[in-house]
Amino acid sequence: MLDTAILYNKYKTDQIKNAILIGSCNGEMSSERAKCRIETLSVVNNQGDIIEKKVEGWLIGEDGRSGIKGIVVDKSSNIAAWLH
Repeated sequence: MLDTAILYNKYKTDQIKNAILIGSCNGEMSSERAKCRIETLSVVNNQGDIIEKKVEGWLIGEDGRSGIKGIVVDKSSNIAAWLH
C-alpha cells in the first residue's frame, strides 16, 4: 500500500501504509478493468515483527468503481494460439 488506507465506515489509517497486499485479479475486457480480490495482508510493525493475516477485500479504482482501470492491448483471441 502506498497511501493511507480507507477502511470500513470511512475510517482512515497510516498504520498499514507499507503493507504488501496479495491477491488475484481477472481482466474484464468489456469494462477495461482488472477486478482484484485481496486475500493476504503482510506488514512489518514498529517492533520489526512480520505480521501476515488472511483478509477479504477488493480493489476500488480512483473513480470509486470496482476494479482498476487499464488499457486493453489487443482484443484478438488469436494471441493464445500464437503463443503455443
